[in-house]
Amino acid sequence: KLQQDESIKMVTLVNPGNPTGTNLPREALQRAVELCRQYKAWLILDCTYEYFVPNSEFHGCFADPHVLHIFSFSKAYALAGYRCGYVAISQEAGNVFEQMTKVQDTIPIAPPRISQVAALASLSAGRDWVRKNIETLEAGRGAILQALS
Repeated sequence: KLQQDESIKMVTLVNPGNPTGTNLPREALQRAVELCRQYKAWLILDCTYEYFVPNSEFHGCFADPHVLHIFSFSKAYALAGYRCGYVAISQEAGNVFEQMTKVQDTIPIAPPRISQVAALASLSAGRDWVRKNIETLEAGRGAILQALS
């Protein structure tokens, strides 16, 4: 589609996908990075469910200057409703971060202080805490898969 329509300026991929949990392999994501570079389009990778795919590891961000990664404390650290997350982008991306803060500055809503404190605390708890909590979901996941089969 990028070849046929030069008006496409941005591609968004949610990986892993919600609600299916489909997890694109690193090679497929790399291909998307390359295609977006070739056609001068931004690639937005929504990584908010990075921990929720069984037997999968997040393989890290792409350093390419046209790729922006979105993460959420709400999902990974069980802070649903706290509406707190972050983006990761290459330092090579020029003034993109500054442009993003201009847009954000016009939005009168920011995460409440408690959300910010909880997000910082979750970083101290680390990935091992997240993985242990994800494991508690496995029995429910198995029951749903059994019911659907």
